[in-house]
Order: sequence, then C-alpha cells, then structure tokens
Amino acid sequence: MKGASTTFGTRVALGADRWTSPFSADVTLRTLDLTVADASISLAPGEYTCYAANATDEVVVGLGVTTATSPPATGGAAVVGVFALNPGMVGSFTLAATTTVHARCVADTANLRLMRKL
Repeated sequence: MKGASTTFGTRVALGADRWTSPFSADVTLRTLDLTVADASISLAPGEYTCYAANATDEVVVGLGVTTATSPPATGGAAVVGVFALNPGMVGSFTLAATTTVHARCVADTANLRLMRKL
C-alpha cells in the first residue's frame, strides 16, 4: 500500500519507502479520536506511520496547522502542512521537533492511529 509521505516543513517524494521501513520493539502507538471538529495531539520528533481506523470518509491531518478549514474548497488557496487520508490509506510523516498534529473527519468519526517508528 502506498502512503502519503511528508516531512514537517519540507516536501519529500510520495512513495512506499517510509511504509516499508521496519517497526522495532521501541515503536510507540498513540490514538486521536476524531469527529468533524479539529482535534489535536502533541507528538515527539520521529518518523510516523498513521491510518484512520473505522473511517468511512476522508480524514485530513495537519502537521502543526489546524484542519478546521480543510480540505480547501474547489479552486481555493492551497493549504500548507495538511494531507488527506481516504479510508484504508496509510500515511507517513517525519517530525523534526515536538509538534502539535491536528486532524478531523470530513464526515462521521474515526480513530487516528499514530505509530512512531524512530
């Protein structure tokens, strides 16, 4: 499965490279319960893989930015630092410093699972 890959503050190529890097005994797992309202969690620096458990619609994730107005309207201004996950999609991102990660469901509810690999 191909994941969305981004580095906080820097764009990197999309691909399966982060998804295929192994988990170790040091992996940590966090959960963020989502509704249509913006929710947030503070995460330590590291490489993360995430997915939205029980999602029936799109989930938007913001790295240090709110997701209250995401996704943008058709033709609207680009939103920097935000990526979207469709149901069943896995995303990966890297945080260089402790960062408040925001997320919300476009509709319904879900549980964002955040696994820190490194």
